Amino acid sequence: MNRLRSVGRAIGAAIVAVFDAVRGDPDSSEGAVNLGLIGLAAGLFIAGEPALALIVPSSLLVTLGSLPAIAKVLGH
Repeated sequence: MNRLRSVGRAIGAAIVAVFDAVRGDPDSSEGAVNLGLIGLAAGLFIAGEPALALIVPSSLLVTLGSLPAIAKVLGH
């Protein structure tokens, strides 16, 4: 029984660690973007496109991350 509890605690700690890593700052949309990209990757992986599951979210993340710099260069 103690072994089962320790495994349960380890699984719970892993879930909390993943959630904390994805959550982001409370005053930003970082967490929502991260969860959206994870959902997109999971959907592509489940659909049988594991290569796209890596390429598409990464490309979107680079694009979203570049938008503030692009806006600054364009003077907006």
